Amino acid sequence: MGQFIDYLRSFPAKHALLLVAHNCRSFDGPILLQELLAKKIGVEPVLQGGKIISMKVGNWKFIDSLMFMPMPLSAMPKAFGLTELKKGYMPFLVNKPEFYKYEGPMLDKAYYCVSTMKAPAAREFNKWHDDQVEKNYVFNFRRELFDYCISDVTILRQACQAFRKQFQEVAGFDPMFNCMTISSACMAEFRRNFLKKDTIGIVPAGGYHGRGKQSHMALKWLDYEAHRLGKKIKTIYTDREVRVSGRPVDGYVELPLPAGGVERRIYQFHGCYWHQCPEHFPATEDSDENKYTKTREIPELFRREGYTVIEMWECEFQTQLTSNPEMKEYYRLHPTTRVPPLNLTDGLAGGRTSAMRLHHKADWENGETIRFEDVVSEYPNANLRAEYPVGNPEIFVEGTPCNPPPIEQWNGMIKCTVLPPRDLYLPVLWMKCNGKLLFPLCRTCAETESSEVCRHEPHEREILGTWCAPELHLALKKGYMLQRVHEVLQYPGTMQYDPKTQTDGVLSAYVRCFMALKIQASGWPADCESQEQKDKYVAEYNNFPNSSILSMSFLSYKSLQSFVTFRL
Repeated sequence: MGQFIDYLRSFPAKHALLLVAHNCRSFDGPILLQELLAKKIGVEPVLQGGKIISMKVGNWKFIDSLMFMPMPLSAMPKAFGLTELKKGYMPFLVNKPEFYKYEGPMLDKAYYCVSTMKAPAAREFNKWHDDQVEKNYVFNFRRELFDYCISDVTILRQACQAFRKQFQEVAGFDPMFNCMTISSACMAEFRRNFLKKDTIGIVPAGGYHGRGKQSHMALKWLDYEAHRLGKKIKTIYTDREVRVSGRPVDGYVELPLPAGGVERRIYQFHGCYWHQCPEHFPATEDSDENKYTKTREIPELFRREGYTVIEMWECEFQTQLTSNPEMKEYYRLHPTTRVPPLNLTDGLAGGRTSAMRLHHKADWENGETIRFEDVVSEYPNANLRAEYPVGNPEIFVEGTPCNPPPIEQWNGMIKCTVLPPRDLYLPVLWMKCNGKLLFPLCRTCAETESSEVCRHEPHEREILGTWCAPELHLALKKGYMLQRVHEVLQYPGTMQYDPKTQTDGVLSAYVRCFMALKIQASGWPADCESQEQKDKYVAEYNNFPNSSILSMSFLSYKSLQSFVTFRL
């Protein structure tokens, strides 16, 4: 690896290099990073969890081709029409020093990890291995390893070239040089070629209306302070986050003074861990920065500018919760019902899969049959037809004077508490619990994974979640009851494809473009042999609602089919 890095350094410093490895995130990436750091070369890695999906070193860019082409190397020749290439087989289990000089008969099949292959691949391998044995093929480890590596690199290089060429011909830019994943490349293409101006709002880094990650405990303390004061304290839940001297504060209030004038009061809550409480989390000599010192500097800065600063440490507040009778009585009568700010990604979840019946015996005598039905391109079709909100939303937060519009007019994302019905066979609203996506009718039953008949009270069955307006509307029709609304994002308008006026929705043009390519790349159906049958097939698609106009240039081209499927 050191020699490889030295080879890269032989190129001129201004020379841009794109370096591609398949499954780089799990194999090549960590080895490369270790060698680069050993050579004291500055690296800018991009991580996905603990995996490296991209690295930048000056003008070098390391990427993982698996993030663009989610398939094994063995599938690439067929997927990209590389008919002259085929991935061979290598007995990985003999890659040990004692086999480095091996030359002799074919090795046993077990060395090729045949047990890990899928059935079709295993059958093909067994046939290949039997042929080699029958021919008395002489296996030379060094030669086989060299040929296998050359074959792998050649397949990957040509597949990447084909992928980049096909993508660039349609999108107008190189996906691998400009993006890190196929998803980001498709989104870049959508923004570049299909997205209309002033359509999708850009969410601020700190979320809409500046609501940061203020802790529940801080808000709980501020609730009590507001109660003692008899006046509302501005927090992220009541107003846009207040900044003083360019710095965010937890709470702020202005109080009239008896002698005239105004007291400008700041409330600061210090979490023990994050602010290095000297009693419980003292800074060590090895600390890169002393957070406690900064914690002390900021309030003093405010005081010098004429503000009154009230501070509370987390540990002090915890002590008061158990020792202060007035505080204990307040929280007994006023339990804190604060919920975290609405996060748009919290309203996204995967699809639902479940077996409605584990076993069914068909009544053949009375004509009952069991059929398999498949929806072609279900997600693209939903994106083509769906109604999407546009613009930047107006935010309605629980506890503020402004009320959201009527429920039936909601078109964005809602964070609320609902009470599910008791007898709905297919629940509508989901929740994530114990690492699973569930569609329960009782929150407590889901949390405890109970298999008993539910006997919980309504408040125990309530579900708090973030859902989009259409699924919440459907849930209310199915018997769900809206208990509390914590936050509503209401957009100024929506867009939806209209087949009568041919007006596009947000994603309609993108989907129509690639659905047409997908249909063409799939080739003619088996029953389309004559020109008349082909003309009829094209006409049927042209007359179908929401379809795009198809040309006659149908291809049975697997590479284009794979290429288009990635983008849908």
